[in-house]
Amino acid sequence: MQGTASGICDLNSPILRIGSSGPKVQELQRYLTQLGYGYLFERDGIDGKFGPATQNAVNTFQQENGLDLVDGIIGPRTWDVLCNSVTFNSATTTTRLRISGKTYTYGADKSSLQ
Repeated sequence: MQGTASGICDLNSPILRIGSSGPKVQELQRYLTQLGYGYLFERDGIDGKFGPATQNAVNTFQQENGLDLVDGIIGPRTWDVLCNSVTFNSATTTTRLRISGKTYTYGADKSSLQ
């Protein structure tokens, strides 16, 4: 099953950007954390506020997932990729470590840290 609090990642979710806030931003932050981008939230954590740390996590997600537009905004295309990623990764565990500015990924589908 996709999602966390609401149960299902909704492809028709509203556009989220800097300044957005509320439960939908918390949901986004939970998905990004589940996918291994939580370390980018720094001290902010899952706070329901779409600030610079969340934008950085979104930019990184967009870039690493090959989206044509890396703008830090969660629009329809990013929701689509995010929801599909949440579904795909729900059966696996991925861990990301950030050490001295470099990110290492380890998960069930990885044979070692990369």
